[in-house]
Amino acid sequence: MKVKVNRGLALPTSEYFAEPQVKSGIALHHTVSDDAHSAVRWWHADTTATGKPRHVATAYVIDNDGTVFERN
Repeated sequence: MKVKVNRGLALPTSEYFAEPQVKSGIALHHTVSDDAHSAVRWWHADTTATGKPRHVATAYVIDNDGTVFERN
């Protein structure tokens, strides 16, 4: 079965490390939000005390209807 991936919820490069990173594992998280769009909106609003965007380590978000969104 081929999974369709929607790339419509891209994060700005200031919110993730654009260069390849060494991975040591995979973590699955359950995000309590209405849908994938609201989760990404929250990430955009999440900043440090100095106002800099925090880095998000999430590459994929799966919406309530099963749509898979890729970070970039």
